[in-house]
Amino acid sequence: MFSDSLSGNGADILRGTQEVLGTSFPIIGGSAADEMRFQKTYQYLNNSIYTDSIVGLLISGDIDVVIGKAHGWQPIGKPHRITKARSNIIREIDRRAAAELYEEYFGKSLEELKNEGMGKLGVSYPLGIKMKGKNKYLIRAPLKIEDNGSLVLNAEIPEGQDVNLMMGDKNLCLDAVREMCSEVAKDIYSRDIRFVTVFSDIARYNLLRNSAREEIEIIKE
Repeated sequence: MFSDSLSGNGADILRGTQEVLGTSFPIIGGSAADEMRFQKTYQYLNNSIYTDSIVGLLISGDIDVVIGKAHGWQPIGKPHRITKARSNIIREIDRRAAAELYEEYFGKSLEELKNEGMGKLGVSYPLGIKMKGKNKYLIRAPLKIEDNGSLVLNAEIPEGQDVNLMMGDKNLCLDAVREMCSEVAKDIYSRDIRFVTVFSDIARYNLLRNSAREEIEIIKE
């Protein structure tokens, strides 16, 4: 399933899909991008071009699906509390305008962040939600700054949630792929593999650059 990354709350898309298919139904995919311009994305289906839409493919039959996921981004600094938010818009972090977190970390004013494009910075340095009972983080990327300093994200973070600023590292990203492949291999065990589908994102490509091919080689191994 592929959605428009610039249209609303990504978590709502998953919830809506699960209301129809059920929460145990495996869903994979991602959000369409536009080469880091953050202006307009397109989705393709049956020789037609769409925007502000969701397209998908339903696979059925006597099959088993095994899903692995990893990113390799690591938390930096101390945790911060989301003190005011609604849907995918964060108004305040630590009772201050949300954008101040990025102003302080990167030494830039609100206007500088807006002029340079928050989306480019946000996908490289997203916010991370630590998953309960795990040393893993769910990633949420700020895509836009509003005039009042609010952050518009690709998906929601609820009020009261603690978050960390996250930073990517090439070696850690590749290590995360190796760990993910090891976990998937245990789930597959001796089953016959018919096909493998891999979804990556623009943040990983920007970080890995010439090493991006290594991800595929690791998965092949």
